[in-house]
Formats: sequence, C-alpha cells, structure tokens
Amino acid sequence: GGLVAMAQQQRQESDAARLQRVRGERDTFAALAFCWADLVFTLDRDLEITFVRGATRHYLGYDAGDLKGRSILDVVAPDDDTKLTNVFETSRRRGRIDRTEVNLRGPSGQHLAMAMSGYTLDADRGAFYMAFRRLTPEDRVAADTSRRDPESGLFERDAFAEIAAHRAVQAQEAGESVEISLLEIPEFTDSTARMSEPAREALAQRIGETVRAQSLGGDTATCVGAGRYGVLHDPNQD
Repeated sequence: GGLVAMAQQQRQESDAARLQRVRGERDTFAALAFCWADLVFTLDRDLEITFVRGATRHYLGYDAGDLKGRSILDVVAPDDDTKLTNVFETSRRRGRIDRTEVNLRGPSGQHLAMAMSGYTLDADRGAFYMAFRRLTPEDRVAADTSRRDPESGLFERDAFAEIAAHRAVQAQEAGESVEISLLEIPEFTDSTARMSEPAREALAQRIGETVRAQSLGGDTATCVGAGRYGVLHDPNQD
C-alpha cells in the first residue's frame, strides 16, 4: 500500500510538473508573439476561441474570458466574414496564413484595420494560432504597391513624403536625429540607354534594394527621377 501511494504521489507530481511546463511554454510563445502582435488567439478546428491574450478590452470591448468559446468571426467586421473564412480554408491546405489585412469590430462597432498572420500544424485536428496587429496609416501606405515605383520598388514621392514625415517625428520623439539626402548617379540615362530592358530592370531593382537598405527603417526612400533618389537616414550614415 505504501509503494502504491508513493507511485501515485510521484505520478501526481509528474503531471503537475508537466502541466506547469506546458503553461510556461504557452506563456513564452504568447510573449514572443507580442513582439509583433497586439492580440493573439488560439482557435480550434471550428474556429472557436480557446485562448486569447492582449488588449481585448481596448480593441474589442471584451475581456479575454468573455471571448473564450466564441467564434473568431464574432469579432471580425461583417464585411470581412467571407474573406476570413476563405483565408482559413486556404490555410488548411498550406498550414500558414501570411500577413493579411482584416477589419475587426471595435468597442463601438467601428472597423479596426489589422494585419493578421497565423499558423497551424494540423488544421483538421489541431489548433490555429493567430496574431493581429493594429495597422497604422503608415503601414497602409507602405503596403500599397500602387504607391511604389514599379521598377525600383521605392516609394513614389507623395507616399515617401507621408512615410518620411511620420518616421521623422517618431525619431525626434525618441531623441534621435534624421536627415534627408538626395543621391544622384551621373550619366544614368545615357548609361542605361545602351542596356537591354531586362538588364535595366535588374539594375533598377538592385539600386532600389541598396538605397532602401541604407534608409531609416530599411524602407524610407524614393525615386525622384532617372538616377535620382531621396533617402531619409541616420545623420551618421555615409
């Protein structure tokens, strides 16, 4: 009897340790997700919420406990129900939901533009792990491919002005300085006129990638003309 009791006690301690480990891992993964996201969810195969963390009261008007057991579609703006359903159907085949824009229902019914990403190991039997991050006006400009130069991938001038102004303010609030420089490649037009179209496109893309990499945030540059580029950058940048 004593041996049985000891075995039961050890098993209970083992179960408790295992549960503590699982909870610790879950909290760690949730913390890592918050490096990017404002809200994180775990959904079952029927898209019902089984776990949620984040500023749910601020963004959705509900405490986290009130959302458990509800469908994720209950917190999505009605116009995006079909879009989200299609995204999940695609993820059942691919296992991943790449960054997608979706609107959630705010506390007063207003639409909140969010970037959504997700992952599942086994969509037929397992869970979906979802992360949502509030989109700023800057994010929406940056994601709008129609506001970029098609060859270099750099912002067009109006979009660059919006992004640069926003990031300059952010830098100043953080006590940092920024500068805008104009870069010009001499005889660019004459040189590229002798190149084939594929070569010109490859050159424009390579220059765009190089200029962006040297800019503030890795994406604060514009093409202002043939061989001429505007760059927002750190004052110490060469």
